[in-house]
Amino acid sequence: MRIISLSVDGIHQAAQRGLFDWITNQDADIICLQDLRALEYELDDDIFHPKDYFAYFFDSGVQHCNGVAIYTRYQPKALIYGLGFSSGIDMEG
Repeated sequence: MRIISLSVDGIHQAAQRGLFDWITNQDADIICLQDLRALEYELDDDIFHPKDYFAYFFDSGVQHCNGVAIYTRYQPKALIYGLGFSSGIDMEG
C-alpha cells in the first residue's frame, strides 16, 4: 500500500503548478492533502476529482484557511468527520 501525505499550501495554486498531474503518476492508494486554503464547494471542478479516486474534503468553514482532502482508490465503509472534542477544535479542517 502506498500512502502520500503532503501540505499543498493552497490547493488551487498547487493544481496550477501541476499537483494533480504528479498525483496521478504516483500510483498511490491513499493521498492526504493538508492546508487546502479552500472551502469544499470551491472544489467541484473535475481537476480536484482525479480519475480512479474517491475524494473527500473537510474545510474549516473559513475561506482561505486550513482544510484537508483525502483521496482513496477504494471507497471506505464509513466516514467520520472530527474527533469529537467538546471544544470543537477538531472541526477546523
